[in-house]
Amino acid sequence: QIVLTFTNVTAAPVRWGIWDVVQLQAETRSAHGAPTHDPTCFVTTPLNPKSRFSTGFNVMFGSPDNPQWQADPKTGLFIAQYLWEIGKVGIDSTAGWVAFSQGSTQHAFVQRFDVDLKAEYPDDGVTVECWTVGAGQVGNLDFTGSNINHMETEVLGPLQTIQPGASISLPMTWELCRCDGPIIAVQPGGCTARSLTATVVDGSIHVTGGFGVFDTGEMVLRALSAQGETLWQHELGPVDPLTAVTVDHFVPLSSASHSFELVVRPAGSDDEFQLASTGQS
Repeated sequence: QIVLTFTNVTAAPVRWGIWDVVQLQAETRSAHGAPTHDPTCFVTTPLNPKSRFSTGFNVMFGSPDNPQWQADPKTGLFIAQYLWEIGKVGIDSTAGWVAFSQGSTQHAFVQRFDVDLKAEYPDDGVTVECWTVGAGQVGNLDFTGSNINHMETEVLGPLQTIQPGASISLPMTWELCRCDGPIIAVQPGGCTARSLTATVVDGSIHVTGGFGVFDTGEMVLRALSAQGETLWQHELGPVDPLTAVTVDHFVPLSSASHSFELVVRPAGSDDEFQLASTGQS
């Protein structure tokens, strides 16, 4: 849990929004051993279905047709793939998470935070921004020959008036784990790289997916009825944040099974967190 706090130490009210900036190394090595950008690095965050921007995001710096910036209608995500292009975008996401992933190392970093739908946010109302170092020039910034390879995830808090001596805070949760691809969904217990799917194959149901978990614990696959009742459950074994999780499991075909859910039970706790769910196909 991270809590950022601003305190007004002046004698007059001020209006500020707390701004969290994380710089993420997005680097690999070339065939000759030199540092270079890693195109398996991605930043993802959900698009706002009612975005004020026609594309779902706002290009703030750099070329408006920067190939790194994508709005994916299939997943409903803003996706930034690191191609060593300079630029910055703002996204008016209301989902409360942004994720960085590096496919070559299976590293994933997730920030979770609250969004106040009634509040005013900076930079034309965005809650998340993404900056990339790369080719091109913005103002006096030119990274040619710098060997700097990084992306930034920026979480913006709402604009608030701070009276003299008063404070405001922006709480958020940082999570780290291994996951085998760009993050497409985030839950309190973990993140998803490949959705949980259930496919009928030769009289069985093939359940698959790719995930990362935020705590050490046990993973359980459940079959649910149309009413949400548990028909059966199968313990898939121990999981931990240092190991990407691949689900590849065959279960008996049953007409009573309506959907499946994947849950994580953290070690030493009676709690459990749903990681993913799916309807039977």
